[in-house]
Amino acid sequence: MKTTSRIYDQHQRIYASLMNVTKLRIRRAHPETDGNSLLAHNWGNDEAKAALAWSYEQSKREREVYERLYDIAQHQNHGADFKPLWCQYCK
Repeated sequence: MKTTSRIYDQHQRIYASLMNVTKLRIRRAHPETDGNSLLAHNWGNDEAKAALAWSYEQSKREREVYERLYDIAQHQNHGADFKPLWCQYCK
């Protein structure tokens, strides 16, 4: 059984690697921004903005997976005897 802290650590590693890939893609698309997402958003070319959009979609999907796994882990942690109101699986 995965604990919530392990799930969070895994999410942090995945998110950090996603940000590194995004930085490299932005830098390759528009070298003047040096991979800075704010500069790419405001003054980047279309390819750099597409890299940002891709990153946003990937991080959104990752966040959804993380939240689902975290909720399942919390549900498993409190056991069958205790049914808190905040648990979506106990409702």
